[in-house]
Amino acid sequence: RICSMLEDTAEAGRLTLRALAAWESGAEEEATGHVRTALRADARFVPALLCLLALVQARPRLRKRGDPTFEELALRLRDAPAVEAAVTATGEGQGQAFVREYAELQQQRPLGALMRGLWAYHVEHDFAAAVAAFASSAAAGDACAVFNLGRCYDRGEGVARDLVEGARLYLKASDLGHVSSTYNLGVCYEHGEGVEKDVPKALQLYQRAADGGDPSALYNMGVCHERGDGVPINMVDAARLYRLASDLGDLSATFNLAVCYDRGDGVPQDRSQAVELYRQVADTGAADALCALGLCYEQGRGVEKDFGMAVSLYRKAAESNDPAALYNLGVCYNLAQGVPQDLRRAAQLFEEAALTGHSHAAFALGACHLDGTGAALDPVCGGECAA
Repeated sequence: RICSMLEDTAEAGRLTLRALAAWESGAEEEATGHVRTALRADARFVPALLCLLALVQARPRLRKRGDPTFEELALRLRDAPAVEAAVTATGEGQGQAFVREYAELQQQRPLGALMRGLWAYHVEHDFAAAVAAFASSAAAGDACAVFNLGRCYDRGEGVARDLVEGARLYLKASDLGHVSSTYNLGVCYEHGEGVEKDVPKALQLYQRAADGGDPSALYNMGVCHERGDGVPINMVDAARLYRLASDLGDLSATFNLAVCYDRGDGVPQDRSQAVELYRQVADTGAADALCALGLCYEQGRGVEKDFGMAVSLYRKAAESNDPAALYNLGVCYNLAQGVPQDLRRAAQLFEEAALTGHSHAAFALGACHLDGTGAALDPVCGGECAA
């Protein structure tokens, strides 16, 4: 029935069927190969997205550089226009029909319920239906479903939030070999959520997850080494862990590694390398990386000084209300760096940044009020802001 339904559908449909068949037979690497090819044929084909999402949840080591990250997959599935385009592209809604038909035929098997749950969670946003589907699949012993059910309890999606139950389910899925659950359980122990706080235990779990290829676990271990949380401060180890996580596609690790090169922490200072790493993250639209890259152009760190480029990057970051970008853009307007001087606009930007708690912006806004440059002359307000 499925094959006939997809006979005239894009190649993505046939490849996704092969991926699911390989997955059920335990050939996970073959499954990810098929689904990657399917997404090259149609990057928005919802069944392939759901399949890859579940696979990389279960086995982060199956990820390859260039694959969408877990977060990117989830965001792509939450992009309503993209989903609509995917499920109506052929005029028959094959994407939606595929998942529903597949789940219907597999009702007594864990994978069918898991696919129903992923569809309900990521596409329909029906969290109660997702919980029911995950619970059905989890009862049959599917580790990926146990993980997703634990996440619903952890976040209070479709059920009352219960951190203890979330941690219990992460432990159960971890014992079944689910790497992302091992990572999430580590987060629980690091922050004392649902379990007693135990950072050394968290680090042990992160190491297990890292051994399974989870880049987020490597990143979190790097942060612990940088902060001295559960281990002595060691920037050499922090930078090494950030590099390993970055090589597996973790953008937070790539950003932190850029900061290490920028400052010479744990690695020889190399601001050209820092700029390249900032750029990799900035290309995804991350505000902190856009702002950091802008600062490099403003100060001529690792690149030739270019105020115009700095302003352009600050503006992009400021669209996300990034406090540092708002402040830095205000400085540019205040000093006529890359833009014509506009003291009123500078004061407005300082105020926007100050409202987020940015201390330098509050001081700059106070100075504007103290001498009436770009803002109403108000010594009292100016003194309060500067304080």
